[in-house]
Amino acid sequence: MNMQNAKNAMVELQIIQLELANNRDYHFRHTVDQWFAYANGYVTSSGKEATSKIEGREWVSEGWLAAEDKSSKNVVKKEHVMPLKVLRDELMEMDDQSLISIEAYLKENVIFATITKEEDARLNAMDCKKAMPPEYYDETSPLYKNKWARYIKAGIKVSKMS
Repeated sequence: MNMQNAKNAMVELQIIQLELANNRDYHFRHTVDQWFAYANGYVTSSGKEATSKIEGREWVSEGWLAAEDKSSKNVVKKEHVMPLKVLRDELMEMDDQSLISIEAYLKENVIFATITKEEDARLNAMDCKKAMPPEYYDETSPLYKNKWARYIKAGIKVSKMS
């Protein structure tokens, strides 16, 4: 990561920390996405974040790989593997909300996948658009705290782009 991207990623972390400390989430999606873009080099030639560049470059579903028109917004959806509401709630519950802890949590749990609209509809049909399935919270379940629980339950298979 170049120095300017690192600085910009740190600014986004500081905004996230401030919002958490003040029990706000007005800009949570925006700041998390911008943090991810800066931290992972998804920027324009002028150094601005470019979250649109994430689509099809992180995790992708088998459905997306099979889609004929990968650029169509009617077919494709870029989304957070763990819903933002879950990410925020887990961050709020952390005892240590230092920048180091927030960054470690985000690095581990902010994952983007590009899936089809049909696959997205499967997540919605399970009431998992903004939530994890009950198994994610069940200590006796093999899906306990598995960030891929929604995808596993919906039968969405993904692979990491290289």
